[in-house]
Amino acid sequence: MPLPALIAAPITTAFGPMVAYNILCFAAPAFSAWAGFLLCRDITADYAAGMVGGYVFGFSAYMLAEIRGHLPLVLIFPVPLAALLVS
Repeated sequence: MPLPALIAAPITTAFGPMVAYNILCFAAPAFSAWAGFLLCRDITADYAAGMVGGYVFGFSAYMLAEIRGHLPLVLIFPVPLAALLVS
């Protein structure tokens, strides 16, 4: 995971790898919800639908189950951003 490691490098050097891992695990659902919100708002042109879609995507059972130990499976926020880029 070169990109997340590069992004977390300052945190890793300052506080250690466990803190960096926990911060990435904590931030991943929020970034995924934000990306899902952007995609849903673009598709539906409705702010409320974007909020619900982002919440469902970012805080789904999949995300909450995988956050306990599978960081590569939780960092999925580029998927809705790629779909937004294509649409």
